[in-house]
Amino acid sequence: MCDIAYNRETKMKKEKILSFIKVVWLPILVALIPQFYQEITAPKVELQYEVSYGPAVLEDSLYKKIVVVSLYNTGSKNSNNIVGKINVIDGRVKTYSYSVTDPLKPDIIHDKNIIELSMPSMMPSDSLSLSLLIETGIDSPKIKVSFRSEEIVASEKENGEDAKYLSIVSFLLSFLAIILTFFASKLSIKTRILNLEVEVDKQEEKGKKLEKKLEGAKVLVSDLQKTFNEMKQDDFVFYLSLLIQDQQISQSIAVDKIITYPRMSDIIYQRYTVHPNNDNYKKGQFCLLIMSKDAEGARIIVKNNLEKMGWDGMPADVEEKLLENVKKDYVSIRNEFDQIFKLGIEDYIKAKTAT
Repeated sequence: MCDIAYNRETKMKKEKILSFIKVVWLPILVALIPQFYQEITAPKVELQYEVSYGPAVLEDSLYKKIVVVSLYNTGSKNSNNIVGKINVIDGRVKTYSYSVTDPLKPDIIHDKNIIELSMPSMMPSDSLSLSLLIETGIDSPKIKVSFRSEEIVASEKENGEDAKYLSIVSFLLSFLAIILTFFASKLSIKTRILNLEVEVDKQEEKGKKLEKKLEGAKVLVSDLQKTFNEMKQDDFVFYLSLLIQDQQISQSIAVDKIITYPRMSDIIYQRYTVHPNNDNYKKGQFCLLIMSKDAEGARIIVKNNLEKMGWDGMPADVEEKLLENVKKDYVSIRNEFDQIFKLGIEDYIKAKTAT
C-alpha cells in the first residue's frame, strides 16, 4: 500500500510540473523565440576602414609619402550621413585624389594637415579610397583616422597577407587534392577532395581580385607622381619669372594652371621681341635650357628660341659637360638660376665647364 501511495504522489508531482511548464513557460518561449530569431537574422550596419602606407622618399630635407585610406560598408544595411576626418599629426597633405563607387560623390574639405569628408549614405558593398600625398619631416608620420555614421562608428579593418601567401596556399591545396584522389577508393573521402577543390577556386578568385586592386593602386600612384612633377615644374617656372622681372610673364603664370617648359620658352621669346635690349630674357631662356635637360623635345624648342634671340650656342661636348654638372634637386637648380643671372651666360658656362 505504501508503494502505491508513493507512486501516486510522484505521478501527481510530475503532472503539476508539466502543467506549470505548459501554463507558464511555454507561452513565454513561444513569444521569445521569433524575436530571438529576428534579432539574429536582422540586417546589420557595419563600417570598416583601412590605412595603407607607401614608401617615403626624401627630397629637399622633406619626406614625401603616399597614404591610401579606404572606407567600406561591410554590413548588410545602408549607412547614412557618413562623416570622416583624417589628421596628419607630423606633416601636411600636399595633394589628394579619390575613387568611389558610382554614383557616390563625397564632399571633401582640405586644410593643411586635415582632410574632412561627408557622404549622405553608403549601400552594402560601397567603398571609398582616398589617396594622399603627404609632406613631412619624418619618414613615418602619425595619422589619426575616424569615420562614423548615424548608426555606427567605423572600426579599423585588419590588413591580411592574402596576396603574399596566395600562391603557396593554392599549390599546397592542389598537392593535397592529388594525394587524396589517389587514396579516394580506399579511404572514401571524395567529398573532402571536392571541398578542397572548391577552396582552391575561391583562393584563385581572391587572387584575381587582389591583382585588380594592385593595378588600380598602380594607376593612382602614377597619377599622383604626374601631379607631383607638374607642381615641381610650376615652382621652377615661378621662381624664374621673379628673376626675369617682367610683370606680363608673372601675370601669364598666374592665369594658366600649368606652364610647360616649351610654353614658358615661347612666352620669354615673345617678350624679348618687345624688349630686345633686356638681357634678362636671354638669361631666363638659358635657365630653361638647364631645367629641361631631361626633356629632349622641350630642350630642342628652348635651343631654337635661344638661337633666334642671337645666342650662338656651344659645342656639343661643352653642352654635355655643362648639363652633367647640374644637379636635379630644388635647391641646386635655383642656385644655378642665381648664378646665371649674376655671371651672365658666357661666364657661367666657363665656370661650370672649367677643368
